[in-house]
Amino acid sequence: MGEPGSKTSARGFRTAGLLLAAAVAVTCAVFFWPGGSQQRGGKGDDSKGRWAIVDVKPAEDKYDLFADDPRSETPPAFDPKLIDSRPFGEPDNLWQINASSAVLSLDILEISDVDEPELMQLYPSYAEAAKAIGARGGRLLPSLNLLDGKAKQFDDGLYAALELAMVQRDGDGFAQVLELLTEIDRALSPQSEAHAWIEGAFVIAGRKTAEKLSPIWAAQTKEFIVEFDADETRSKPIGFYTWSQELQSAFRFLRYLMNPWPVRAGAPDEIAKVLAQNPALMKAYTQVLDFYAHLTNPYAQLSFASLAEPAYAGKTVDQLWSSAGLPRPPGVPTAHFLPYSGTKETRLFNRLFRGGLPPDADLMFELVKAIRDGKVDLKPGERSGWYDYQVHALETFLLPARGAEHEKLQLGKRYKERMLQAFAALITKRRETHVRQAEGAKTEAKFELPRESYGPRLRVEPNPTYFLRQARAYAFLQAYLTSVLPEASRARLRGLREGGLRARPLFEELEWIKQFFYGLHVLSCEDLGMRPALLDGELPDAAAASKAAGDWLEAWSEDADLAADTRVAVPVLFSSERDVSRLWATLGVRGAKLQAHYAHRPRWRPLPKPEADGGQAEDAEWQKMDWCESSYYVILIDEFAELELKGLRVLNREELRAACDREKTKEKIVQALSE
Repeated sequence: MGEPGSKTSARGFRTAGLLLAAAVAVTCAVFFWPGGSQQRGGKGDDSKGRWAIVDVKPAEDKYDLFADDPRSETPPAFDPKLIDSRPFGEPDNLWQINASSAVLSLDILEISDVDEPELMQLYPSYAEAAKAIGARGGRLLPSLNLLDGKAKQFDDGLYAALELAMVQRDGDGFAQVLELLTEIDRALSPQSEAHAWIEGAFVIAGRKTAEKLSPIWAAQTKEFIVEFDADETRSKPIGFYTWSQELQSAFRFLRYLMNPWPVRAGAPDEIAKVLAQNPALMKAYTQVLDFYAHLTNPYAQLSFASLAEPAYAGKTVDQLWSSAGLPRPPGVPTAHFLPYSGTKETRLFNRLFRGGLPPDADLMFELVKAIRDGKVDLKPGERSGWYDYQVHALETFLLPARGAEHEKLQLGKRYKERMLQAFAALITKRRETHVRQAEGAKTEAKFELPRESYGPRLRVEPNPTYFLRQARAYAFLQAYLTSVLPEASRARLRGLREGGLRARPLFEELEWIKQFFYGLHVLSCEDLGMRPALLDGELPDAAAASKAAGDWLEAWSEDADLAADTRVAVPVLFSSERDVSRLWATLGVRGAKLQAHYAHRPRWRPLPKPEADGGQAEDAEWQKMDWCESSYYVILIDEFAELELKGLRVLNREELRAACDREKTKEKIVQALSE
């Protein structure tokens, strides 16, 4: 595109608060552009009325992507040394179990809304659901959703603490955004457009009042602020940022700095010139860029560092996109002081809906189908950030064959559909944590058969690969933060929670949750009768990790994190040509009935007794188990919905929860929001 030199064009999209949305046919995932290949470090209407929301429900067979797994006639190889550490039976008649050649079958049973209304009802938290369902005698098994709910509270608190550290604190090992901006502003001419724009950031951050603005550019600064506030998709705090005034301010300050500039003349070039002339400022700036590229993901747009490159002098923003190798956006290429991070689902939606969003489009279905068809690969790349690692942990929810436990599980169609819903809910929560930055489980003595029956003994919903990948995602984040923060800074940091600080220092809790998920992996592998899929030296003390997970599972219902409200909404796509916004939302927690039985049964033998107790030196032979029964559990799951709002809008937690609190079912909640 051409680059007119007028002051208006240099201001980017400031001339109208929603011009960006109007210029772009479809902008996805908090209007993130496609791409994400830039080098880290630089190289509506009725807006004040009710929401008009529709629940996007595909045809009944649209999600019919699954079928029951066929029964394998050949069980896995038997490993005589892979013995379950938990003896089975009564104290005077204990047995050993070896499930190395067993295959566990999982399926979801139908629920009667007449006989089991407590399972159908939606609850705001896992704790409330557990209390209500447990009171009716349900055998509760910690589900993948519940375990992720524990992680979600830690993740929000960690991200919130790091956001405030980047904006508020002095020193502490951070290349802080506010300090960086102050130093850049000192090097600018007081008559520059960049100075007027940066003064707007200071007002939003609460460091300056509108009355104390430089008189030369006061009117233009106020115009920047007014136009930013007019676009709620950029300026309205959502997610955990509503916890406190400090977080709301941090959200608005950082989002203001993410303003899209389609031309480089004016503020972008003025700031780029300062960066180019001051290596210390350029280093601090690239450190900030690198931080968010690791904390969330690599960027989907150009940063001002690209504008500062001598080799790129004279090139338009449009031309620089080609030079940087970025995929073309669905609208006008832009540069940003703080770019948005790209995501794989955003790039998919930009490709699919470049020409507009059909009213009946189902974004979650399109994402699921693309993953299952191999068009979207969730495996992190060399430059992936924490978000990519988190989403990769969910891959086996949709592609069970990608997990090491695949040959140990036989999944029914309804269970696969339950895992699809888990994927939808958990990726929604992952995106919501990153919403500000991201785009939109021997003796031969006489013995008798056990007097109690034997069924699968699960401590968690089985998915060892998910647990392992979650642990590795935390290990990735821990290694990066350790490399950039001094030890004293790491010791001082505390994660946040709504209403205050988390109980333990952030890095202590980060180490715990990493070990916790490693421990869940080890325990889930034992439940299935398989060896942990750990790399050499990856987990030095597997016993300690298992104990951490086991101790938590013994008392999970008392964890305060599980009492937190789980209901969240996150924007994934803005459609300007239809003037609507698409959101993914979780509407509450409900129960589901899980049946587990052995498609191929484990083996058994009496527990060997020490020779001192009359036992024998040699163990008894393993025997096939000819008797077995199913185990039944209740698991807590999230109710997912894809919503459409009229206008370019967002929905914060409080607004969503107020609507949910008036109703108890998905249908009634959606109906109430649509009125």
